[in-house]
Amino acid sequence: MAVDQSEPVGFSGQERQAAAGAYPGAFAAWYMVAVLVLAYTFSFIDRQILTLLVHDIQHDLHVNDTAMGILHGFTFAVFYSIAGLPIARAIDVGPRRAILAVGIFAWSLTTALCGIAFRYWQLLLLRIGVAVGEATLLPAMNSMIGDAFPPERRGLATALFNVGLPIGIGLSVLFGGVLINSFEGVTLEVPGVGILKPWQLVFLSVGIPGLFVAVLAMTMIDPPRKQTTQDGDSVPIRDVLRHMGRYRWAFGLHFGAVCFASMVGYGYVAWIPAMYMRNFEISSGDMGIVYGLLTLVFGVTSIIIAGWFSDYWDGRGNSDGKMRAPLIAITGSLIPALVFPLVTDIYWSFFFLSIFLFFSYAIWSTGAAVIQDLSPGPMRAQITAIYTGILNLVGLGFGPVGIALLTDYAFGDPKAVKYSMVIFAAVGTSLAIAAWVLCLRPYGVYARRLRKWKAVPG
Repeated sequence: MAVDQSEPVGFSGQERQAAAGAYPGAFAAWYMVAVLVLAYTFSFIDRQILTLLVHDIQHDLHVNDTAMGILHGFTFAVFYSIAGLPIARAIDVGPRRAILAVGIFAWSLTTALCGIAFRYWQLLLLRIGVAVGEATLLPAMNSMIGDAFPPERRGLATALFNVGLPIGIGLSVLFGGVLINSFEGVTLEVPGVGILKPWQLVFLSVGIPGLFVAVLAMTMIDPPRKQTTQDGDSVPIRDVLRHMGRYRWAFGLHFGAVCFASMVGYGYVAWIPAMYMRNFEISSGDMGIVYGLLTLVFGVTSIIIAGWFSDYWDGRGNSDGKMRAPLIAITGSLIPALVFPLVTDIYWSFFFLSIFLFFSYAIWSTGAAVIQDLSPGPMRAQITAIYTGILNLVGLGFGPVGIALLTDYAFGDPKAVKYSMVIFAAVGTSLAIAAWVLCLRPYGVYARRLRKWKAVPG
């Protein structure tokens, strides 16, 4: 495939040097990462707590798996994608820290309000609010980390940010399991609202603390932008799309791989608790504790290891290091993904689930860092919004609901969700592996080229 060696479109030499400056101090930069990790953790707690509440919500609101898949994935993904680009354009030129703080407040508040929802449509509307709020986080993170760290240190910084993913998912099911067990048989009558069931109390319990994270976000730095346009305006979307088109092999194959991988990942995250509860008769509370602990231990460990290796390879002159990590990880995830839903002994199933979690979370260690390498600073948030929008629309939008559709209409048996999961893993993981293998060369060439272009004095 041909490799374009020209500079990114829309910038002159004078413009690309416009905001050259030193990177912020180590303490300020890593404190910023720590706050971003906390925000990412709460975003996934608020997003994924629904997975543990499927049974109770279905019982009280009388909806099937497909309706829950739409609630969990498709609706969230559509509105996340719609909101992402205009928010990202504001982030590319505006006060990133303040925009992010408003987003954190919004998604935390709407999560808490799910605790006073009594109709399916009310939950649906509130999930839209969660999606719009969370659409601020990844564009802000990618823009801020890209300006706070040099390229050879972004892999670990981005991987540490992504530790928020397994921590958030792990805590959502672990903390959710503890809360469900604690709230068993408990109801709360709120004057003017009604009687709140245990699943509603869980939403309130995980949503309210996030409001304080919004305040904490205002204490971190907003690092000086390393590159700006001369007039300080955001880059026109046509120039963003022209840049992505010029480097279409790297962007296209990476986007494709991430979409296939995320269909499997989000689908499994949505239905793993239900699969165990239906096939092994484990309670939702106990499943939340086990699944949460496994996710915290194996997910966090694997992301840090993968991020370290990507920077190690990058530092030794292998410009495709950030691509090697997810490729190795997704290859290692395939066999355990096919095995743990099908074995009949719960302890062996948990053993293979642990291996799956280790490899599957490492897939996400450096995906955003790849986008940082391929994106000039003034358009980084917009490209991130396009990336996360497509990722969520395809992965989160079709992963949970796709598995639900197979279960409801192909197998017609709730216990058969395990077969739906295996089909998704076999197809999606194989396609993701193929796309990342093809992406290695163009990404390596383009990353070297754009790194030279982005080298600025400071």
